[in-house]
Amino acid sequence: MKKNRFVIYGISAVVSVIVMNGCNLSHTNINPDNNNSKPPLTEPAAFTGSAVSFVLENLAAGMLKTVGGNVMGNLLVLLGWGDSGNIQQQKTLDSIEKKIGGIQSEIHSLEKGITALMKQIDFTDYDIKESVNWPRQPITDIFSVSRDLMQKAENKKPGDGNRTEIKNFANTILDPTNGIRPDVDGIFLAIKGNNVGILSNHVKLMLTKLSYNDPNLKVAYKSLEHFTSTLLNAQLAGVNLVIEAYKAQDNNSSAKIYFNDFVKSNDNGDGVEAELYDEVANLDNSYSFIYNAVNLVLENAPLYGQFLSDLAVSILKQAEFYRLISANTDHSKFGLHLFHISTMDMKKAPDILYVAMNKTGDYACKSSTHTVTGRTYDYWKDGNVKPSREYNVVEYDCGTVPNGNYDIFVSEKLDAPSIGRVEVEQYDTNYDLNKSGDISYGFALLTDRIDNRYEQSSDKWTTYKPKKDNYNSYTKGGANNWPIVAKAIHSQDEKSVDTESKARMELQGHFKFTGKQNPDAPIKMSVKYHAGFYMEAYAPWIYGEGGGDAWSGVKIGIWDESSSKFVVHEKSKTLHADTNHPHETLNPYDSSGALTFTPETGHDYYIYFNMYSEQCCSDYYFAMTNLNTVFHVYTEFSQ
Repeated sequence: MKKNRFVIYGISAVVSVIVMNGCNLSHTNINPDNNNSKPPLTEPAAFTGSAVSFVLENLAAGMLKTVGGNVMGNLLVLLGWGDSGNIQQQKTLDSIEKKIGGIQSEIHSLEKGITALMKQIDFTDYDIKESVNWPRQPITDIFSVSRDLMQKAENKKPGDGNRTEIKNFANTILDPTNGIRPDVDGIFLAIKGNNVGILSNHVKLMLTKLSYNDPNLKVAYKSLEHFTSTLLNAQLAGVNLVIEAYKAQDNNSSAKIYFNDFVKSNDNGDGVEAELYDEVANLDNSYSFIYNAVNLVLENAPLYGQFLSDLAVSILKQAEFYRLISANTDHSKFGLHLFHISTMDMKKAPDILYVAMNKTGDYACKSSTHTVTGRTYDYWKDGNVKPSREYNVVEYDCGTVPNGNYDIFVSEKLDAPSIGRVEVEQYDTNYDLNKSGDISYGFALLTDRIDNRYEQSSDKWTTYKPKKDNYNSYTKGGANNWPIVAKAIHSQDEKSVDTESKARMELQGHFKFTGKQNPDAPIKMSVKYHAGFYMEAYAPWIYGEGGGDAWSGVKIGIWDESSSKFVVHEKSKTLHADTNHPHETLNPYDSSGALTFTPETGHDYYIYFNMYSEQCCSDYYFAMTNLNTVFHVYTEFSQ
């Protein structure tokens, strides 16, 4: 049991450059991760959220003004009702046309990128369009109508468009049955899924190729991000078409309502969230991007040692940034975010954490708690254990704070030791550290998990010392007092005749299985142990005496107390000394292994470390078996 389980991780940013040219994006990774065991085939974009953010910002700007270099949604209006002599309108018209084409170019770039990424994790013939429940028809419709929209503006000046044709085109886009709105919703329904969403299916597919704590985890995350951005860009292309159509009908209020309903929560207090928030940022939705990013990390987490690796922290930091920027968060409000991830059997995380710079002043970080599934682990309550896949994920939003290094505290008094540090720095929309960027952002991860429930001080330990196997011998130590010694020594009876002696001690670690078994898919339990022993047996021929024996032995296994039977009796080691081999020793004898069996619900079990020594029958004979330490006992479940 780790003395300080409340762990904080600090990471450095993944640096990439995304050069904007209209809406065509070219990607150059100037600081690729070096954690992957396989070299990259081609390096796709390190961060894909900037294009999503770019379109959202231009659509929002288009709600406020008709012309400008940063607007979208006004192509049909300018084409039908613009002024052919207005230079600014002409520039805006050309710019919007390029941006619409840029979205499609971005999607093609993302598709190529995801193919390269999937190849790195051994999917040699991957095609995103063959994904289960891929919204092929909605995306095809949106692409087709977007091309029609661009063709209408090709080589045209403001006001050159046929207004009747434009209005008919707008009516087609807004058709409630065969128009574009059902296509935008169709992409959302694919992300949501009937039982399992399309992002969840993609994560499950990638996990089939990843080992636990896989160095290619970052590649898998990038694939998830590319996958999500492909869907979002297609969806935003559809949103743009709907806004264009409403504006062409001189219905700006409907255009605003549609855009606002898509990108942000309503203000009715009914808990209904916008589509974009639901599919990207809602950690309570198992189909959302952020849920699946956390799930990917937790499904790949090691059960022992460091709970979440630095690579996992790097992924979560980027995923949170992507979540914020893709959900149309105001760049001035990114701020400082903390995640606390723990197994469900750990103490509840504080409702509020505090951050302070140099212990002067503090900022409160308010929390929201969520449940995310991940790799099956051993859930403990007292001495009871069962498998669980649920993890507590607590988000802390510290708000906007000045850039710099902060200590994290559990109390606003700041009198307790800091539980870690976090840095807030300046970024641009490409997730580059950039002093000229307009996003101030910081992230840290806190974790809580006990992997080894059987340290020396554990209350699960007992010792067993059977009287019939202990005579004329010496024993020492106990359940929480190591080493444990079992020594058989020379002894004589009342007639001074040399007699045999025996010593046996057994350290037992208790657990009760409380999981529910399914006869069709029974749960397997693996008890993984590592223990250190000292073994010695001595039986020399000295001064004409000899001919006897000495034994030192160890047995390790699982005992079912409820059924009074051995479940697994897997590991044993014996040293035998006699005249031909008078002195046998193992110092140390390290024993490790996995004791695997099918546990029965409600049964009490013990892992036992049995030490026995025996000698017969001479002045100088002895045998000794010591259990010096149990390094760990881990419990793991599988089906």
